[in-house]
Amino acid sequence: MKILSKLTKRYLSSKNELILDPWWVTGYTDGEGCFIIKTIASKTTKIGYTVGLIYQISVHYSDMEILYKLKSFFNNAYPLQSTKIVSYYLFNAVATIMKNNNHINLKGYREVLSYKAALKKGLNATIFKVK
Repeated sequence: MKILSKLTKRYLSSKNELILDPWWVTGYTDGEGCFIIKTIASKTTKIGYTVGLIYQISVHYSDMEILYKLKSFFNNAYPLQSTKIVSYYLFNAVATIMKNNNHINLKGYREVLSYKAALKKGLNATIFKVK
């Protein structure tokens, strides 16, 4: 049997199956996760930039199994409990812009930049709204 950390052992069921509580995932994201809005120069797009979203979370190598289980929690409605919820909302707003392909035009890209600025500065995103 592989060596498991205390963190991983805590979430093993009696069948040695890893089961995560959604509120634990929320708390873990609050403590160890971050949301990143990335803009990259690109010669292949009309506006000269592409937009990328990154959800990043850190675990010790002995807890890699947790990363695989975390994937299934992305569509659940368990809100973050810290100020990181603002970061999530900004991240989610950019995801919606991208889903609607509005990030490929200048107005949409400016909106993405406003959310990115708010994410970096910790400011209220509404003051950056593009009109």
